[in-house]
Amino acid sequence: MTPLNTLCVIFDLDGTLIETAPDLAGAMNRVLINEGYAALPVSQVRPLIGHGGRAMLRGALTHF
Repeated sequence: MTPLNTLCVIFDLDGTLIETAPDLAGAMNRVLINEGYAALPVSQVRPLIGHGGRAMLRGALTHF
């Protein structure tokens, strides 16, 4: 995977203003796949959102 060479700003919206669960699931699934795990459906990712990226990934790994 090529490292990002651009500045990135991320807002944690938790679906309050914009439905971001599919985007967050896509980003998390990319990490999971790169690490050899299977992707999770948005329905399993949605409950993991809201406590930060580290907690979201930790929660996702409990599915394996």
